[in-house]
Amino acid sequence: MKCVSRDNGREAHLSDRYGFSLIEMLVAIGIMIVLSGVMLGYSRTSERQVALISDRDRVVSVVNRARNLALARAYVVGQGICGYGINFGVRTMDIYNTVKDMNGACPDPSFGGTPVETHSLDPRLSFKARPSFLFFTSPYLSVTSTASFPVFITLTAGVTASDVSLEISGGGTATPILQ
Repeated sequence: MKCVSRDNGREAHLSDRYGFSLIEMLVAIGIMIVLSGVMLGYSRTSERQVALISDRDRVVSVVNRARNLALARAYVVGQGICGYGINFGVRTMDIYNTVKDMNGACPDPSFGGTPVETHSLDPRLSFKARPSFLFFTSPYLSVTSTASFPVFITLTAGVTASDVSLEISGGGTATPILQ
């Protein structure tokens, strides 16, 4: 190899230079691109899992809210409310109440009632398994559903993420199923 300069009285060769060659830089950039692609895919999967768990907890909250409204109804005199229910859509949960008819009888809760609140799931999620409705009546809490108890509700984010579920007991208690 040719001598390019003198450094402190000795010859410096090209192999003695400081820095990186073009090949070394390209290899380092290629490794960084591969690692960032792996992390991006992992991040999106984690994002879906967080959305699933968050919305599972939201469903538990909505079930508990309807249950608590039904229990509180027992202590309000003169409203004529029979109970509170939840209609489950593909991505929505509507809390409704039913009012006694002219004869003082409560209507069939499967027909719905007056909407009270509407809650939506994350747009990427949907219910995979659900009853069409749950209905809570008091003063002695009873629960009515289209399915037999315990009722299982499953949320899904599609094929790339696992599903999450919760169980609703005959007493109206919503419990997340840990996987």
